[in-house]
Amino acid sequence: MLPTPPQSASLPTDTTHRYTYPGAWINTFVAGGLVYLRLSKSENWSSPWHTYLPVPIIYLCLNIFLVVTPFIPPNSDWNADGYPYYAFPLVGTGVLLLGVVYWLLWTRVWPRWSGDGGVAEFGFEGGGEDDDGKSLREEEPLLEHRGNRGYDYESINS
Repeated sequence: MLPTPPQSASLPTDTTHRYTYPGAWINTFVAGGLVYLRLSKSENWSSPWHTYLPVPIIYLCLNIFLVVTPFIPPNSDWNADGYPYYAFPLVGTGVLLLGVVYWLLWTRVWPRWSGDGGVAEFGFEGGGEDDDGKSLREEEPLLEHRGNRGYDYESINS
């Protein structure tokens, strides 16, 4: 039997805070990027799915609120549940920054230090056959359309 630490009543809340705060940062960057792409004519960005511009702007503002608010000191006790009020946002931001440092080391520093050049090249020489002898240039639909009756699901297994 393994001894486990005593469970606190705030453990689920602590876990939720540690997960949702970095998610708010990521959502902020995604929404900000979407607004940037929509407003920047130099990017020449087009998407098959369109939304009204106020929707991503409101989403961006709400996520900025979620990112900034935990750093504002509360009027009551600063050490609620045994942690200072800024512990969760600080840890969440630190984890995200640690991920950025890891990415920089993995993609920029390590390849230059090891002499790889830092570029992974993947190519496809066109043509050829797969393991079943089918041409790799042909694209076959998974399902065949059969008029108004829908799709023939047997074509998936053939």
